[in-house]
Amino acid sequence: MTNPSRTIAFMVVMLAVGSVRAAPRVTLIADGLAIPGAGVGFRVLVQNDADVAARVPPLIVARVTSGNEVFFARTDATENTHLVVQWPAAYETDDRLIVPAHSTRSFELPAHLNEFFYDRRLSRAGVYNIELVLCDVQVPDEAAALRLYAGNLGHALVSNAAVVKVVKPTGSDAAVWSYMNRLAGSEVWGAIEWIRFRSQLKEYVFDHFPDTQYAALLVLRDPTAQSAEHFRSVGSEMKSSGRYGDWLRLAEAAYHESRARAELLKSSGRDLHRAAGESELAVGQYEQLTRTSASDLVKMMIGDSNESRVTPQFVRELAVQQQ
Repeated sequence: MTNPSRTIAFMVVMLAVGSVRAAPRVTLIADGLAIPGAGVGFRVLVQNDADVAARVPPLIVARVTSGNEVFFARTDATENTHLVVQWPAAYETDDRLIVPAHSTRSFELPAHLNEFFYDRRLSRAGVYNIELVLCDVQVPDEAAALRLYAGNLGHALVSNAAVVKVVKPTGSDAAVWSYMNRLAGSEVWGAIEWIRFRSQLKEYVFDHFPDTQYAALLVLRDPTAQSAEHFRSVGSEMKSSGRYGDWLRLAEAAYHESRARAELLKSSGRDLHRAAGESELAVGQYEQLTRTSASDLVKMMIGDSNESRVTPQFVRELAVQQQ
């Protein structure tokens, strides 16, 4: 006669075995060549072959191999160890880190938001094999990062190793890089240098070489560099580039919208005609990007701001109310 308790135990074991699911696979794709101090964007494909949805860990660590040197990229502005970055804020809402069963999702870490390239060691020309470790725990130091990479700290997903080549800049980029070396007194550039020499670099770049990657980075990383003059002066090559073009247009749209909002918030002397003009410029850029951008993240960010957007129609209705 069969023992009922053994039958139940067997069924539980079989259910547990049936519920085991493979971890999602992570594929890292690097966005072309890098020049010193600039870095590249990352695209991360997460493939979930399981029967249930999977959540992508919210934190990222980068393990770098270059020749015999292996290190975890630092992302802060000091020599203290700060190894973790987060996905762009747009992924934090509406369960956007969820990958449905039997599907693949693409996640983006654009070049200007890729803080791993704040590490001075990645500003040297060379070939770097970079693996991303997606995790759900804080990583306070390199010892913890090693445990994480070995699978001994929290839940982690490790990507393939993508090759990133940092090459010596040419043309106008080379002239700017030479100036950056003179400012820093060395041939490496990281977070400290971006902070310490930002104002001098901004003045030099926009006066002499606005057609460079460094100009695009200054506009995207430094809110004080976002002015109508700076957006106009950034070279057309950068505005049409796959790496920076859509992000420059998105930043320019946000700049015009902020100008419209600032005009509306004035306690006196408010110019609604100017506010409407700024709003029209912003909305036009948003609509074009929604139609043409190859970046799902750009479109996501535009969609997230729709409800709070200052539209020309809103400004016109406000003008009618004040007549």
